[in-house]
Amino acid sequence: MLERIMKAVKSGNKKRGRNITIGTIVGMLLSCTVVMGVEIIGLEITKDNSDNIKFTALSGGEGSKISIGEDSNEYYNHNIFKDNVYTNNMRIEGGSSYYNTYGMKLSSLTDNFILINENVITGRNTGKEQNTIGENSIGINIENSNIEFAIKNNGIISSEKGRLVTTGIKIDANIKKTTIENEGIISAKTDSPSKSLAKGIENDGKNMEIVILE
Repeated sequence: MLERIMKAVKSGNKKRGRNITIGTIVGMLLSCTVVMGVEIIGLEITKDNSDNIKFTALSGGEGSKISIGEDSNEYYNHNIFKDNVYTNNMRIEGGSSYYNTYGMKLSSLTDNFILINENVITGRNTGKEQNTIGENSIGINIENSNIEFAIKNNGIISSEKGRLVTTGIKIDANIKKTTIENEGIISAKTDSPSKSLAKGIENDGKNMEIVILE
């Protein structure tokens, strides 16, 4: 693909006497990739076309692993899913300096869902500077799911250094109800100074109840 683009650009610019480098083309491609919404997700949970819950570890990255229903995922083999309750006992991380990053993303679910976190779920921009291309860093995001959703957090849910948005937990508008029981840490961390909007919890859903346990 890069070779074809280079040929087309060189051909078009010979007539205009311009010189475009490989670095310019790579920059253009990376910018286009982010605009198109490419994401790196530590664990993506969604419904497939057969109405089964599908788990994709390292979604959007190299070496992604898929499991269906209660099958054990070889990447997150210490985690448990049963009766619509997912228990996380491992570190789940989505990290990139170029793409939108999510620790965990849930979408298109049709049944009420409970997430129990006993370890770490994090989305982070891994670039050395916060003005790198990746726009959003989110720990947990749930969207397009008209359900009741519950999180019991005994570990860490976090996000770091999103260029525009840095959010620990993001609940989208069509979620019926969200209940969060927190006995751990929910955080959104940005560098200083930063233009990023940082929120521990961002709720656009209809109802949310937060219980902080000590």
